[in-house]
Amino acid sequence: MMNKCPTKLAILFLWLSINAYGAFDYPAYSPPSAAVLNSAIAGGIGYDGAVMNPGLSAGITDLYASLSYTNFYNMTELQLSNGMVLFPYKEIGLGVIIQDFGNSRYREDRIKVLAAKHFNNNSFAVGIALSGYQVSIDGYGSKQALGIDVGFVYSLSSLLTFGGVIENVNQPSMAGRKEELPQVFRLGATFHPDEDLTAFIGIEKDSWYNPSYALGIAYQLYHTLTIYSGYSSLSAQPSFGLQLRIRRADFRYAVQYHSELGTTHFWGIAFHA
Repeated sequence: MMNKCPTKLAILFLWLSINAYGAFDYPAYSPPSAAVLNSAIAGGIGYDGAVMNPGLSAGITDLYASLSYTNFYNMTELQLSNGMVLFPYKEIGLGVIIQDFGNSRYREDRIKVLAAKHFNNNSFAVGIALSGYQVSIDGYGSKQALGIDVGFVYSLSSLLTFGGVIENVNQPSMAGRKEELPQVFRLGATFHPDEDLTAFIGIEKDSWYNPSYALGIAYQLYHTLTIYSGYSSLSAQPSFGLQLRIRRADFRYAVQYHSELGTTHFWGIAFHA
């Protein structure tokens, strides 16, 4: 037991120092986003992209729900659960996303409510999301904050789509420190050169750190099986994922590898009404 504690502390330190993640800032939220390393800012991995860009929920036509789970680098202290429900209301896409990270000693909880709408013959969409943040530390109580995200999606043609989002545009603070909730700028493009092939590029700029970029690709091998892969400049993490559709359910898996921290497995399932 004594030998495990220094190892876990070392991994936690490396995770924070190498990746420079702030509160509520994670390497990925679901298996598809993990497989393409969050590069699908302009869409292309289904409605799960709405976690990062609320504008991507504008095209929802039926009820959609998904659940995802991971232990970053196989550490129970770094476990993340993500659940979302999206549904249409008249001409608006609405959704609720719930995230839980950490354990009983340190926990981050977020509830995000989003809405999006298409304009200009469905070629342009705008979305907004309100996030309720809470950080709880055993023995120190909890703190809350409210964040606002604004995103857009623009389809230049059937081949090319652009997207962007500003996360925490209102620069919320927690315990009087704005750096604890990072303001993040994301821009991306999705390219469909073939019916079965989709390519992604995403650029992310945290207000406190240098820009990073990610590349991703999705290929539909069969009408029920899609494979994903990606590359990120952030610690040069390779990735791989797959999605198997059985009737109205999607079964998902992805894996990321970090040269210093090891392997992370992502599991998920999604339901289409």
